[in-house]
Amino acid sequence: MTEQEYYLICLIEECAEVAQRCSKALRFSLEEVQPGQALSNADRILQEYYDLKSMIKMLQSEGHLPIWSKERRNS
Repeated sequence: MTEQEYYLICLIEECAEVAQRCSKALRFSLEEVQPGQALSNADRILQEYYDLKSMIKMLQSEGHLPIWSKERRNS
């Protein structure tokens, strides 16, 4: 497995974790705190989002993903 493949698998996992947290929030509410957890579903969504964001930044810093810019968006 290449470094790029490894990072992309990690990115997939982080995306899935964000989706799972959103699904839990829809089913049980943003305010719900699952047994054995200290954080609400809303807090856990944000936690997973920041993990996802970190993974994207890592892929960018390693040169696997481009840095997004206003110019790139308009092309």
